[in-house]
Amino acid sequence: MVELRQLHTFRVFEPVDSPTDRPIRCRFLRVWKNVEGGRKAKSRLIVSAYNDPRDVPTATSLPHGAIRRLLHCVGLSLGFNGATMDIKTAFIQVPLPESTTVYVQLPPDIPAEADSMGLQPHGVYRLRRALYGLKESPRLFVNHLQCLLESKGWRCVQPGTFVLLDSGQAIQAICS
Repeated sequence: MVELRQLHTFRVFEPVDSPTDRPIRCRFLRVWKNVEGGRKAKSRLIVSAYNDPRDVPTATSLPHGAIRRLLHCVGLSLGFNGATMDIKTAFIQVPLPESTTVYVQLPPDIPAEADSMGLQPHGVYRLRRALYGLKESPRLFVNHLQCLLESKGWRCVQPGTFVLLDSGQAIQAICS
């Protein structure tokens, strides 16, 4: 239910009466997480990209996992503070370009509480924001992140890797 509230908060879906293109099906990806005292089921609504007939570029410029780990190790060995994080709502913060029209069909097993948010089982909606599973979501997220960070004074040193020098010449880095 938390996932659906986030989708509603970020206004990811726009209802449509009759889409001009065939909608792409969505499904819930369920994962069991180990938490204190046992296991907890988590769900994420994703687009079933294998149903996407569009020919869109999917390549994204992210550093390889080994490079991220190496940068993290070097920074820690030099005495830098380090942290890793995962942004649960990363993709849904990125608006789809106006030129992109994607229709999705929600799964039949959507929780009953979704009705209060205007979401119906098998309902067809136009996507307003990127969603997990959409072919171009990773590329759109990296481009959005780059624009956001550069507007705050960060410099892109390699695709997906950003640095910021403060007035005391301390280095901060983000490696997506």
